[in-house]
Amino acid sequence: MSKLKAQPSRVQAKEPGMGGFLWIADIEQFNVLQKPLPVFTGSTVGDEATITANHTFKTLAGFTTNGFIKIPLIPTNSGKYMSKREGDYPSKKTVSSFEGQATGLNAAQLEMLKRFKGLNLIVLVQDAECGNEKVYQIGCDCKPVDELAYEFDSETNIVKLTGSAQCDLAVYSGTIAIQTI
Repeated sequence: MSKLKAQPSRVQAKEPGMGGFLWIADIEQFNVLQKPLPVFTGSTVGDEATITANHTFKTLAGFTTNGFIKIPLIPTNSGKYMSKREGDYPSKKTVSSFEGQATGLNAAQLEMLKRFKGLNLIVLVQDAECGNEKVYQIGCDCKPVDELAYEFDSETNIVKLTGSAQCDLAVYSGTIAIQTI
């Protein structure tokens, strides 16, 4: 299994937003999906919004290892991630979402989009601020990203990827395991 520590893109962002990559994984592939500390249990400010332990994945037969699929984004037009409270009391909820753009539509991208159709997902997004070195998680065990929506424009040769989950953003500082085949 290929593993890497969550690191920022080396492409300097011109504006705030998302960095150069998305990492996407089916929630059913996780052996352990780590969580931030419960509210009022952290000893340092930020503990309750940070996942410090590594997510682990189920092992498959043969040489295939589950993990995140890494999707390179267009660095100068990579998109954004958001988190907001919406709705009316008493049914207010937090929704975290992302929009990113990748170049082209090839066989590998088509296969990836087909593979994720109808699956519940966990998505890691990279912050655009290179010095920030932050990766955020969208989706959690009880409220994953329920659809990876996409839109391809042949005129611009750009694939727009979007998704959302009804849970808080979390900072992910663990190792990002990459899927190998």
